[in-house]
Amino acid sequence: MDRREFLSWTGAGWLAASLPVAIAACTPADPTTSADDEIATPTPNSAPTPNSAPTPNESAPTEVASAEAGFIDIQQPFANLTDNSSSVGSTDLDVVPEKVIVILDPADSSALLALTSNCNHRDCTVNWNAGNQEFVCPCHRSRFGLDGGILAGPATESLRVLEARVGTNSEGTEIIEVKF
Repeated sequence: MDRREFLSWTGAGWLAASLPVAIAACTPADPTTSADDEIATPTPNSAPTPNSAPTPNESAPTEVASAEAGFIDIQQPFANLTDNSSSVGSTDLDVVPEKVIVILDPADSSALLALTSNCNHRDCTVNWNAGNQEFVCPCHRSRFGLDGGILAGPATESLRVLEARVGTNSEGTEIIEVKF
């Protein structure tokens, strides 16, 4: 074998070894996603799946107040819900096991309506649109009704409705508690 043949075989071997890496780098993480979906997509908040164990770098969610009956203080004062156009939530996974959004129920302003707030399409956090009485994902415009059901995709799973109530913390402040 002469030098030219040796270099030819070395080059072919390098190309064959690099090909799987190049293909993996050019393939979207979600095979159902087109290249257009990948462009100008806001980076979503990352969150573990609902029943996953914390990784070594994560701490488990901690229940802060009123852990009775499974309710967790989401560390938002009830006073932050000023009217039917406002919403509060928590994406702090050290406090809550899943991202959550809470609004005053449009049908009964004395009641709270709480839902998980992560759109399953890209795990972005949904926002409350009081004018249309719907939750909207800012990443790809998925829309969800008051019952968490999908009004428009690309999301493929509904938001989960949670039980919410007003509680009182040790300082006497009215707080929002959610049962996951």
